[in-house]
Amino acid sequence: MDQAAPISRRPDWPLWLLLIGLAAYSVLLWRHTLVQPGGSDTSGYFNTARLFAQGKLSAPMRPVDGLPPAELPKYAYAPLGFQPDLAQARLTPSYPIGLSLFFFAFAKLFGAGLGPNLVLIMHTLAGVALLYALTRSMGGSGWAALLGTIMLALSPLYLQFAVQAMSDLPATVWVLAAVWLAWRNPAAHWSVLGAGFAVGVAVLVRPTNLLGILPVLLALGRPGRRWLWLALGGLPCAVLLAWFNRAAYGSALTSGYGDVSTLFSLRWVQGTLLHYAKWLPVVATPVAVLALGLPWLARPARRAALVLGVWLTTYLGFYAFYFHTHEYWWALRFVMPALPPLIIAAVLVAERLLSSWAAPRRRHAAWVTLFLLAWTGNRYWDRKWDVVSGGAWENTYPKTMRWMQAHVPPEAVVLTMQTSGSFFYYTDFRLLRWDMLEDRWSQIHDTLRDRKFPVYGVFFDFEEKRAIEQQTPGRWVKVTQIQQVGIWRLDLEATSP
Repeated sequence: MDQAAPISRRPDWPLWLLLIGLAAYSVLLWRHTLVQPGGSDTSGYFNTARLFAQGKLSAPMRPVDGLPPAELPKYAYAPLGFQPDLAQARLTPSYPIGLSLFFFAFAKLFGAGLGPNLVLIMHTLAGVALLYALTRSMGGSGWAALLGTIMLALSPLYLQFAVQAMSDLPATVWVLAAVWLAWRNPAAHWSVLGAGFAVGVAVLVRPTNLLGILPVLLALGRPGRRWLWLALGGLPCAVLLAWFNRAAYGSALTSGYGDVSTLFSLRWVQGTLLHYAKWLPVVATPVAVLALGLPWLARPARRAALVLGVWLTTYLGFYAFYFHTHEYWWALRFVMPALPPLIIAAVLVAERLLSSWAAPRRRHAAWVTLFLLAWTGNRYWDRKWDVVSGGAWENTYPKTMRWMQAHVPPEAVVLTMQTSGSFFYYTDFRLLRWDMLEDRWSQIHDTLRDRKFPVYGVFFDFEEKRAIEQQTPGRWVKVTQIQQVGIWRLDLEATSP
């Protein structure tokens, strides 16, 4: 009997290159990720995580003697990331709890320094791996999937928020995980349960990620038991969110954001659509323009095209009405969950286009061109905007806090806005939000003078003019400058404002 010929197995080069790339990417992230309390968002997540570590849902307000909270504007004592309760006695978190829960859990497991960094690093790597996996599951080749990972991993938008304590990237990754779990095996209960749980976590990280349920449902197919398993998977997160909202804000359906309806309007749509057209080909490379061919892709891959199209248009459409989306290129962080479907659609369209070319050499040359375009485009903008320095920029906040603790008496009152959340996290100073004092500064000034409190102002460069000249006029003396932050002392013996 003839001996069977050995089966020849060709190595899966795209997968091997992905693994090598992820290893190198991990080094990049390890060097540049700096997750710490800083501005509004970052300090908000850390302050909330600390409350969880203390087994609390709110923190006591820090009023100044002689200036009771009830006699001042509502937010006079509320640092960024907090809102006062109805009794004006305690502060409750205003940001979603998902990322803070991750910070709390990872700090317990790996320490307060390493743990939060690992949260962002692991999410960033998972997002790249999931994009590769979903592209392959939707019929893309390894090379198409690898191209997509380069477009995502080195995107200036993705990298900008991979290195600092912001929720945009984790929110994107959990939506991507939900769609992948729903798509890969909708007949498996465990996969559908996982998809439901992923949607739930995505909503905990950012409530508007409820929009992600639409592509997930389309990925599962017709209504039936699968949808029930999906709901069951998301139930623990829904119960947790409802409990927290009721305990913190008085109602299961109320969030810390309050009423944001005034931030949505039809008048922003035109400007936002133009903003999309200008900046999406930058943050996703010009290759992303190929996603316009998604309707053409529907003929051979109708279900994939439908899922990707709904996923993409749901997020872009919703945030087209939002006030902030069109402000800066990095304001596209709000639509970051639309980045994966945009990229996957582009690479699948590219693959179908190239598969119709008969000459292999032309196909190979076209692939090389697309890879070079994605790589060089991303690297150009990454360096131009120095996106990996975002975490290091946040280091201004702890440096400022250390200086204040070393040089300012503990009984001092600090006027602050941008640094208020960081002050609340790092120090015990009593804080006044200069931007929330309305017309009460004269009364506040006189009370501080009469009680002989040392008064300091801590202002970023962009705050100084409005804070010092308009909102809290007086004889301010500059003490020092720490990077972009000026520290000032108020001479209360000067003439009252």
